[in-house]
Amino acid sequence: MFTGAFASIPGAVLGILASWGLSYYFFGAAISIAPLPVLLIILAVTATTVVAGALGCFGVIRRPALEALRAEA
Repeated sequence: MFTGAFASIPGAVLGILASWGLSYYFFGAAISIAPLPVLLIILAVTATTVVAGALGCFGVIRRPALEALRAEA
């Protein structure tokens, strides 16, 4: 869960800063950021990371611990 949050939050902040810089210095216009879509994207990326991690670990979780450890050695 933290991997998705640690990836999406700085990504959202950098995206907002890049949008502000482009609109202010290149277009000379003010920018308006809607917080709800940004929050939804952060939550979606975090949820996608959790689901991908759970699916990736599904085979290991289904086996007994000793069997999984012996297979890795």
